[in-house]
Amino acid sequence: MKALVYPRLFLTESLMKRSRRGVRRIGTGGRRHCGRREDYARMVITYQRLKDFDRQLVALHARGGRPQKVANRLKVLIYDIEHGSELPFRTLSVTNNGESRIDHCVKYDLGDGYRLVTVQNERFVFLCFCGTHDETDRWLEGHKGLTPTIDTERRVEVTFRTPETADGTAARKGGTDLAPGPLAERLPPEQLDALTEGLSASVLTSLMKLESTSSPEDIWNATTRVGDQEQAHAIYDVLTALREGDLDEAVRRIQLFTGDAQPLLDLDDDEVVEVRDGTTVRVIRVGSDDYVRWIERFMQTASYEDWMLFLHPAQQAIVDEDFNGPAKLSGVSGSGKTCIVVKRAVRLAERTPGKPVLIVTLNRPLATLIRRLVDHVSPSEGVAQRIQVTSFFELCQRYLHRFEPENDRLYSDITWKLNEHIDEIWREYYRCWRNNDSAACLIGVHKSLNSRGVSPEAYIRQEFDWLRSAFGRERRSGYLDKSVERRGRGVPFDTPWRATVVSALDAWERKMRDVGVIDQLGLSVQLHRYVDRLEPEYAHVLVDEAQDFGTIELAILRRLAAPGENDLFLCGDLAQQVQAKHQSFRDAGIDIPGARSRKLERNYRNSREILRAAYEVFVGTLANDVQFDGELEIIEPEYANFSTPKPLVLQAASLQQEVACALAIAKDYIDEKPRKVCIAVAGFTLRDMQKFGERLGLPVLDGTRALGDGHIFLSDLEQTKGYEFDVMCILNCQDGVLPAADMPQEEQFRDACRFYVAMTRAKYQLVISHSGALTPWVAARQEHFVFDRWSEHVDLGGLVPGPVPEAQPQVDEEEKAAGTQPAGDPFAVSGRAFLYLPQSQGLSLEAQDKLDTLVEGRSRQRNSQHLAWRTVRDALEHLHVHPYVRNQFGPKVARELMDRYGDPRLRGEKAWKSNALASQSRVRSAGAINHGGSIDE
Repeated sequence: MKALVYPRLFLTESLMKRSRRGVRRIGTGGRRHCGRREDYARMVITYQRLKDFDRQLVALHARGGRPQKVANRLKVLIYDIEHGSELPFRTLSVTNNGESRIDHCVKYDLGDGYRLVTVQNERFVFLCFCGTHDETDRWLEGHKGLTPTIDTERRVEVTFRTPETADGTAARKGGTDLAPGPLAERLPPEQLDALTEGLSASVLTSLMKLESTSSPEDIWNATTRVGDQEQAHAIYDVLTALREGDLDEAVRRIQLFTGDAQPLLDLDDDEVVEVRDGTTVRVIRVGSDDYVRWIERFMQTASYEDWMLFLHPAQQAIVDEDFNGPAKLSGVSGSGKTCIVVKRAVRLAERTPGKPVLIVTLNRPLATLIRRLVDHVSPSEGVAQRIQVTSFFELCQRYLHRFEPENDRLYSDITWKLNEHIDEIWREYYRCWRNNDSAACLIGVHKSLNSRGVSPEAYIRQEFDWLRSAFGRERRSGYLDKSVERRGRGVPFDTPWRATVVSALDAWERKMRDVGVIDQLGLSVQLHRYVDRLEPEYAHVLVDEAQDFGTIELAILRRLAAPGENDLFLCGDLAQQVQAKHQSFRDAGIDIPGARSRKLERNYRNSREILRAAYEVFVGTLANDVQFDGELEIIEPEYANFSTPKPLVLQAASLQQEVACALAIAKDYIDEKPRKVCIAVAGFTLRDMQKFGERLGLPVLDGTRALGDGHIFLSDLEQTKGYEFDVMCILNCQDGVLPAADMPQEEQFRDACRFYVAMTRAKYQLVISHSGALTPWVAARQEHFVFDRWSEHVDLGGLVPGPVPEAQPQVDEEEKAAGTQPAGDPFAVSGRAFLYLPQSQGLSLEAQDKLDTLVEGRSRQRNSQHLAWRTVRDALEHLHVHPYVRNQFGPKVARELMDRYGDPRLRGEKAWKSNALASQSRVRSAGAINHGGSIDE
């Protein structure tokens, strides 16, 4: 902060003459200032506020009546401070009673029984607390020994220091987070060593036994065995902070003890030239209206978005930094990347009033949230209007409308002709429904993937995405080169397969044009045709969730801002990469050297227990040879500074019970205190959840609703990205869903990324729910979870059974309605149709070929012997009855089919041996996982 000559508040003569250690006194030899009012005007004064002061001020205003009047008086005080008033405290009187619980404490009477607590000397004034007389007394009791400190990097913090003369009754007590384990073990080893240096083994042993259930008296008594009083008090303060779950405070107190930080108010003037914001303290900057405007807006809204935008110093430094070209920020989940993008965009928009600033992300719900954040944080409507926020899908739509206005209705992911979702169009194309066999060329690739137990329908769609993200339409021949490495793809594709994929992709793009719809990468490819016509219309482009942008999408964004200072800013987290795309900054024309790369390791969103569980699950799923295709980094997180109970793993009898219990517990949480709760269901797509939300009448995270619109939200796993919730419930977390049974093991990391994204949305409570066998990812890390049954948390007798999400139908609804498709039997179809169903996954190539050629969809006989069968069921019946049929299929194939599917003539569940893979497999659609089931689901 730039030091400013600023008028000092005028304190009473008696206060200035107090001789408590550390307070400068009038008449002290060598001092350059005295108590005269005119001398204060020549001093450099820094005003600061504690982190929680803003919340207290907003809470006062929200009460209305007298508290609101008090809040308005404080707003005037802040205005006077920011505008350089000579005597900002001139209208306030100091309370008569002194204060011994905090050194340098001065209390002001705000009228109507309210108090303002400050800590101050001649150089620094800290606004600490505002509230009623009783609230103030409780705050002071809970903040005994509050001490502003400054570290070697000039950052100002506050810590709690037990006075040298204090006994056990005068020391700060603190609360407890009831987290298990010894308190001292929560410290990093080097910090623990510094704190306990020189202690005997017996003393150290007694200290290591203290836990969160130990009382303050237990802690005090244990520290009395420490010979050095300063060290004893430091250990007491540290253990008290750890008991509260405040690891950051414990570390700050250790730094004060070791000399890595100094008591700020005890330093001489020439020892402090300037100070910087810390994590617990913010400087009120003279000459800027930012803080008072921010407070005014908070008083009017106090919304979810407001509190989300609070930045820590490490985050603010990246907001304020200028780069002489493209830059990237890799940050762990919950590190505030989105808030940095928003604040950085506002700063750049204020500085460059000419061209607009663009914020872009792939996720439409996230784009909606960012737009709201921009509107909240912008200092004026003009600045907000200069910032354009959009999903990449919508950005492409806008440009293609300019280049191809005649195709405006084509560029939508809902068909304007049939009102069908793109996922439904894909299934119709891929399975050759409705007399369209343009995807039939893929049958050889399909059978090969099917024999591996991989869902061909999902895998080939992802392959289309990878191909289109890597090559523009004119350069697709480059994909045929077998030397082109398909990083992140687990199944090798030789040149003939690649040629088939290119041909089938052309047919898919024709299908979309004919139907009147386009998918996201189709838009990217279409706009990339005009990449040379794109002009640098934006002064700066900021990309959130950059890990999910493909090469051609980044190449488009590169064209939208002219090369120069702060032209491109890309931020993301490779651990949250959920899409199968090729990504190369170099191929996109983006050069980011190491000097323009930044990292954020600190998580601020999740409790330590939630993040530790999520991260351990995530890294435990990654094979040593996993290949991410991306330019960002996976960073080991530094945990947040608060504790909660470990995440819950709850078992139910069925998915229907899971849904009913999750809705019940969400309502209980909300009745107790207004909260944001998200219920995400693994194994279902956004399309499935949208239809489910319509049935329940609950909002879905699809970009059409804001979090301010409700308390309970539904989502698939992927769409939760960018949000945060007080409570997060993830349902259907069972084996075969997480990870999906029908994806190659080498690509299960994307499911892990989706699961990690969803788990790290939870701030205070994470619930993992299952009704089948629990996902092995969680089962293998039981030490990080608490296991129980839903019946111990919800009254099952009071539950009303309700709907569950429904997956996309496995059969053509038109043919089903016409009676040409069965209503519930997956085996009552032709051999070719059966090969598209989950029940066929894992069949050998020979068995698939026999079903394809012999089960034609119509019966043919010669001499009373079948040459072909109408349905798979008919063929299976005859396999069990007629030896000649077994000869036609071949002994090996016949045995495979009979062992796998059993005899359909027998009745009962046990007779029909449901394919173990099919019973748990989930057919993916739209890059997410689909829940499998009966044919008419």
